[in-house]
Amino acid sequence: MMAKMAALIVVAAFFALLFRYQYTARGFRSRWTQTAKLLEARYEKGVLVVNDEIRGETNGLYYTVVHVHGRRPSSDRATVRFHGANIPAELELARCSLFTKLIGERIETGDESFDRMYDSQGDPSIIAAVLDGHLRQKLVLAPAHIQVKDRVLEAQLTDVQEPAILANRIKQLAEIAALFRFDLGELSRRLLETFRSENRAETRRLVYTELVGLARNEQRLEALELGLEHPDRKIRCIALDHLGADLWHRALEIFRSTRQHPSVRAAALEALVGSNEPPGGELVEVAKRSTDELIAVIIRALAVRKDESQKPFFVDCLAHKNPLIRATAAAALQRLGAGTEGGFLSLSPVEDTQGAVSLSDRSGALSVTSSRSSEREP
Repeated sequence: MMAKMAALIVVAAFFALLFRYQYTARGFRSRWTQTAKLLEARYEKGVLVVNDEIRGETNGLYYTVVHVHGRRPSSDRATVRFHGANIPAELELARCSLFTKLIGERIETGDESFDRMYDSQGDPSIIAAVLDGHLRQKLVLAPAHIQVKDRVLEAQLTDVQEPAILANRIKQLAEIAALFRFDLGELSRRLLETFRSENRAETRRLVYTELVGLARNEQRLEALELGLEHPDRKIRCIALDHLGADLWHRALEIFRSTRQHPSVRAAALEALVGSNEPPGGELVEVAKRSTDELIAVIIRALAVRKDESQKPFFVDCLAHKNPLIRATAAAALQRLGAGTEGGFLSLSPVEDTQGAVSLSDRSGALSVTSSRSSEREP
């Protein structure tokens, strides 16, 4: 009796599993058929179902959808891959991982909400140009886990048991994938557009750094002029760092403008190294009413010129209360030399507890000792 009962249970279980398999297979094929019809109506060139894959084309991007049927309808998943020749191979994107954070390979975009979610790797200029504010926002709000690698955008979708949901997700992802399409020949133009439209200050600076380092000819001049007139003083400094001799006159204008921030004036003077502008006397006068940062740059600029007439100014700076200025003045005196037969000053500014600076040349013929006890500033 027990053997008969066991046999009946086995047979019943077998037919139950067979029924479930047939039902599941029927439902699987039915969903794919419905999805294919829906997508065919939505996209102009239609789709093709091959070996449990949906293949189609939209916005010039070819895509495939691999459907993974879950145990429950609510757990249905799908992988969507968009292939496009104009997705840069020099850019990789993936959800943040502890590993990439630890080894420091990721490139920050300056957008905190985006950088918390995604790891960006590849060419910094391309990352700056492609991941503009519009695309970053789309990626943050994307209804999928997205990664980009080897010119392919791949998204992992969940809860796509309804054909309409899957079709809508594909449409959203197609819009995102289209934003990745990029012409490397127009990299400078794209960087310029991104710079002009970017709202986040930190991201804008990163984009501008890539722009002025890459742009050539007319685009370079346009980018530099935009930077020199930009309200962000850090961008003005970046522009000044990339000035050439053809724009020394602009650096001179900025240095002489008392409305500019001292750090911008300092960057302008650094850009003028090699031009012998402004005259030494003018620089000494500016130093009398400048910040410590600008005074240090003025000392370095005068030292490069090796103007013997500026020695008294450097000696006075040895009494400055700022140790950076004292050290910079000592280095300037060494660069100029003692002006005697004994040779050059040895760079050994020794500061005691009172902040005195002592310098002597190799022969001992010249000795300069300056204390800042008077607290006099140049």
